[in-house]
Amino acid sequence: MSDRHPDRRRPLRGGLRLQTRVTLWLLPMIVAPLLLLGWLANVQLHDQLREQHLARMDTLLEQMDLHMQSKIRTAEANARLMMSNSLLQNYMRAEDEYERYELLYGPLLRLLDSYQQAHPDLREVRLALADGTEDVRWVRAGRASSEGLPTASLLGLEADGAQLVHDAQLGESLLMVSRPVMLRDVRADPVATPLQHYGYLLLLMDLSLVQEQMFAYQRAGQGNLLAVNHGGEVLLAACGVDAGAEALLADLPKIAAEGLADLRTGDADPVIRQGRDYIRVRALYPDHLWLGHVPGEQIAQATRGLGWLVLLVVFVATAGTFLMVLLALRVLVLKPLATLERAALRIGEGSWDFPALHRRGDEIGGLMQAFEQMVDRLQDSHQQIHHMAYHDELTGLANRKQFNDHLSRAVDLARRQGERFAVLFLDLDRFKDINDTHGHDMGDRVLRHFAELVSACVRDQDYVARGQPVPSPGSREADGEMVARLGGDEFIVLLRGLHAPADVLRVTGRILQGLEQPFVHEGVTLMLRTSIGVAFYPQDGDNAEQLMQRADFAMYRAKQDGTHRVWFYRDALVEEHRDLMDLQ
Repeated sequence: MSDRHPDRRRPLRGGLRLQTRVTLWLLPMIVAPLLLLGWLANVQLHDQLREQHLARMDTLLEQMDLHMQSKIRTAEANARLMMSNSLLQNYMRAEDEYERYELLYGPLLRLLDSYQQAHPDLREVRLALADGTEDVRWVRAGRASSEGLPTASLLGLEADGAQLVHDAQLGESLLMVSRPVMLRDVRADPVATPLQHYGYLLLLMDLSLVQEQMFAYQRAGQGNLLAVNHGGEVLLAACGVDAGAEALLADLPKIAAEGLADLRTGDADPVIRQGRDYIRVRALYPDHLWLGHVPGEQIAQATRGLGWLVLLVVFVATAGTFLMVLLALRVLVLKPLATLERAALRIGEGSWDFPALHRRGDEIGGLMQAFEQMVDRLQDSHQQIHHMAYHDELTGLANRKQFNDHLSRAVDLARRQGERFAVLFLDLDRFKDINDTHGHDMGDRVLRHFAELVSACVRDQDYVARGQPVPSPGSREADGEMVARLGGDEFIVLLRGLHAPADVLRVTGRILQGLEQPFVHEGVTLMLRTSIGVAFYPQDGDNAEQLMQRADFAMYRAKQDGTHRVWFYRDALVEEHRDLMDLQ
């Protein structure tokens, strides 16, 4: 500007000084609440993400625990079955060495080999005399014997029960089940003669499938998983090579001792803090611990984006506010900034109810729009985090015990009549979000709606238990189909009288098609989705436990593939092997 207009320059300078002073006074009022809001949002998001990761780790540990319990139950059942065999009993009773080692030893080994053919994870069988001396050791063909685990030391660990043991020479852990052999002397009165101790039966079970499942979870980014004894010795482990995993392995004795102390004080699922990382501890039957390691970097990555967004919003707010103060201090700045300040303070106090912001087409309007976008994203993040929680409610369908009994009867009937049937494992996708957003009452209604939809999609002759008296064995209802709720958002269906997989696809198709219709209640509209796993009898399993476990495995593969999917166990097993080959 030239010197020909000095009268115009002086007022302008005075105006600038006044507006600058007011701006410097107003900017902290705008920026400070935004920074406080961003900090509170980051803290809250970090806490919610931590709980989300820990809840997901709880689910993984529960699945691993159920898998291990299934292994233990199977091994104990095999031990009882072997001890009831007359050949093994005659071998243990035999006092004459010729009878024992020349006549009975060979048939006994063939018997043990037949057990292994039926149960591939049976690694080793040992028989010991009453004084603990090893008498028979049968090892699965192609596998090295566990020389690092002497029979006498194993009997010293657990003479009657289950135990995880580690063979340092082979560098692997096994599940050991031991039982004392208590028999009656057949030469005397078989009723009045008391039981005599003839020795011990020890089974060593392979845990490679458990180890593979742990590595599958770890490679999928679910965290590090370990099974340790109370002294912190690693029995099973699936860990990465990062610094957090190294620190975890270095402090295992301390972590195990701290977790065991928390468990003994009544804390069901304690959490141990290690730097920025979190470790979930869970008791593992009989005397071991599950450790689930959640790296803190995973949580930090999720919150880092929100921090940059808060910084961007603060920068835009500062620049926009200063520009609008220069243009019109009173009309265009002070009033809208006061409104914006009140809104920021309300949000900083934890209230989402703030005065409506005026829509304008200038920089202050952009500031308000950016502020509203930040609030919307904060609300979305808040709602998404809270959606992860869920509450378990009954739907009136058959419970787990009733379904297990019914499925066992169905297996026995199908085995006698040469029939085939299918087990469907259903899991509602994102059911936690429904509970968190709309409350437990809505979650109950969704569960009932989903239960009614699944029941309606099953054939008319199917039997659906809804709080009715449990049918007596042998009745039509007891031998028919059943829809059950296992707990939470997990449902399971038994379909009888199948002729081809297409029969199952018709039922699952009706379920998926039925979910295309939105669920509406009291003005709230929800789109429900489900993941379905299918296992067939007898090709996928010959007992109730195998069928449910393999249908659950297929459902997990369906959930990995995306929402609203149906997977058969055979396809899921092939895909799992393909994934493992790709990772190798």
